[in-house]
Amino acid sequence: MYPIRVEIKTLVQLALPVLAAQLLLASTSFVDTLMSGQAGTEDLAGVGIGSSLWSVCAMFLLGAFMAINPAVAQHGSRGEYQQIANYVQQGFWLSVPVVVVLIGLFNGNQYYLPLLIEDHQVLMIASGYLDGLSWGMPAIIGFFVLKPFSEGMAYTQAQTISAAVGLVVNVPANYVLIFGKLGFPELGGAGCGWATAISFWAMFGTLLYYTRYHSAFKPVPFYKRIYLPDWQKISFLVKVGLPIALAITIEGSAFALVTLFIAGLPAEEIAAHQIAMNISYLAYMVPFSMSTAITIRVATYVGVESWGQARQVLKAGVLMALVAGLLLALAIFVFRGTLADLYSNDQKVIGMASVLLLFSMGFKIFDSIAAPLQGALRGYHDVNMTLLASVVAYWLICLPMGYVLGLTDWVAPAMGAKGFWISLVVGVGTSAVLLVFRYRQVSWAHFKVSPN
Repeated sequence: MYPIRVEIKTLVQLALPVLAAQLLLASTSFVDTLMSGQAGTEDLAGVGIGSSLWSVCAMFLLGAFMAINPAVAQHGSRGEYQQIANYVQQGFWLSVPVVVVLIGLFNGNQYYLPLLIEDHQVLMIASGYLDGLSWGMPAIIGFFVLKPFSEGMAYTQAQTISAAVGLVVNVPANYVLIFGKLGFPELGGAGCGWATAISFWAMFGTLLYYTRYHSAFKPVPFYKRIYLPDWQKISFLVKVGLPIALAITIEGSAFALVTLFIAGLPAEEIAAHQIAMNISYLAYMVPFSMSTAITIRVATYVGVESWGQARQVLKAGVLMALVAGLLLALAIFVFRGTLADLYSNDQKVIGMASVLLLFSMGFKIFDSIAAPLQGALRGYHDVNMTLLASVVAYWLICLPMGYVLGLTDWVAPAMGAKGFWISLVVGVGTSAVLLVFRYRQVSWAHFKVSPN
């Protein structure tokens, strides 16, 4: 059995490129927001609405194709490279109807956007954004298929480089299409949708190149044979991927619904909530990246039935995540005022955001436990109970509790945004506790059979 320090080193090597890729992907949205704001308030609003709709879809789809990751890692640990090629190609077959639906959804935005947007100019910008974005759907779904392929093969640097290429392409494309440079029409905020589609193709092309020519993927005959649709394998991907997608979406939707719940509060409180939420989201990328690395390592050991080593991976992962979580919590505590000041010049907003960031310190600790457990359970292909834990923690406990504490006087005087942040901490903590019990059941059941 490898010493825990060896596993920590391996997890860090896998997690850092994933973290860099996630931050780069988040930066693309930040750039869209920043540059569209230079075109006008209506442009910023239209891009914000369009990108929010896409974010919900992306969150679900990213989770849906995560089933490829443990499948690749497990078959790779046994040297079954033809099976890997088959599973990844089945992911592409599965992506075909997904792409068709997404293109139809975004191109048909004239049927539902008017129900959401009253301002005609904002409506036109959001519609143009989604029209342009639809042309990038084949590429980004292809990227979502190849991303877990590269993770399962333990070459996570490929997705980092691909995301960096996408960002590098996105910035000049935004400039040209938003402001009408180099002979192109001036599209305003709608140009962000077209620029993002171009960056998606750049990302997909780069990752396609790596999986075709890099030595890490040479053993896999992915480009040497076409596998016809295998409904058994596609069914497996859906069976494992759908609960992952739903769990991620449920967790993300809880945070999104909090924003809708507090929409009636004063503007300063809403702005403070958005600042604290954005900072917390960026900090969450650390345990999320570690979760991905843990999935890879656990699935590799599960593939060769090395159950004791799989348990060792989680010990190393939780230890590493807790240290990172404590450091992040300390940084937020010390620099919370400075961080809030980056977003706003309003001292009242900065003060409120600084208070809310104190609650986010609780996220860091509980996320440091929950995220590694989610990753480990995905490595065991145990995903249904993770979905159930998310439903219980966020929809049955977090949101009702937030509503009561934040908007009613039933328990105490209405706390506003603070009440919701208390409930979010309780929700993440509940999820962590439920996942601890589930992991003990799953890992111990295998370990009792064979402690190797």
